Amino acid sequence: MHPTTVNRASLAPVTTILTPAERVRVDAAGEGLYTAMHRDSIDDVIRDVKELRASAVLVSVTRCGPRDAPRVAMLVREFPRVPTVALLTEVESNAPTSVLTLGRSGVQTLVDVRQPAGWRVLRDVLLADQSRDVSRLALAQLSADLVGAQGRDLGIGEALDLGHGEAVDLRRRQGRELRRRHARDLGDGQVGDLGRR
Repeated sequence: MHPTTVNRASLAPVTTILTPAERVRVDAAGEGLYTAMHRDSIDDVIRDVKELRASAVLVSVTRCGPRDAPRVAMLVREFPRVPTVALLTEVESNAPTSVLTLGRSGVQTLVDVRQPAGWRVLRDVLLADQSRDVSRLALAQLSADLVGAQGRDLGIGEALDLGHGEAVDLRRRQGRELRRRHARDLGDGQVGDLGRR
């Protein structure tokens, strides 16, 4: 493999329901960042989320209208951690109705790519969930490591600054674990002053 070639299997899978012209543009915008899996129905998109663990869903305002609303609402409701994003590429006469219908279905993000800056916003939105996943995995591993720390004060809480409050939660967990171990070591009734950190 060439050093600059990205393994497509390692890219975030994004399932879509788009027009043929939108598919080409979404593929170009995501080159090297995500793998777009283009589908022709909402049921196929739902299957991707269930079976292929799609990291995001991209729906076209042009393709998804009132007839698709119940299935889109079910998708958003059943998979709240998978962001569903509406894509606006052109304003046709049905676009306002479709945007409102998607919003009522639970779609909370609309990206307007009629201007070039919109494609950057789309990439940011589709990749934002990946960074949250990495943070969650790192915190889960650190939490597991802290439980097995056997009373050592690792100071890891101060070293972390993930920007979403996780470091504070981790420090609290570390403090609770250390207080429990200290109390167990001292025995019942001899806890002493172990105020909150």
